[in-house]
Amino acid sequence: MPTSLEELQRLIEETRKDVRGLEVKIDKIHRRLVVSSFYSLLKLLIIVVPLVLSIWYFQPQLRTIYQTGGQMFNLLQTFPLQQNGVVQPIKLDPETLRQLRAQYPEVFR
Repeated sequence: MPTSLEELQRLIEETRKDVRGLEVKIDKIHRRLVVSSFYSLLKLLIIVVPLVLSIWYFQPQLRTIYQTGGQMFNLLQTFPLQQNGVVQPIKLDPETLRQLRAQYPEVFR
């Protein structure tokens, strides 16, 4: 079944139009992906940059908090909190409580 030259040219033109339409769609998809990548990076920077700056700016205060917390944790480890698997409340006499408040004034504000 031979096809005429005009029919082949018509099919080629239709194929070219379809290819152009696909190229336009691919360009739109590519542009959206680039914009999406940019916004993802921007969102990441909006989250990470303030965190890094705040840690850098508040580093002395954080160091003090960690040191105080470590000292309090070491102090609490010396108290017997459990007896036979049951948690017991810590009972401090007033003198020991005064000593703790004098030793750790930043904790007992």
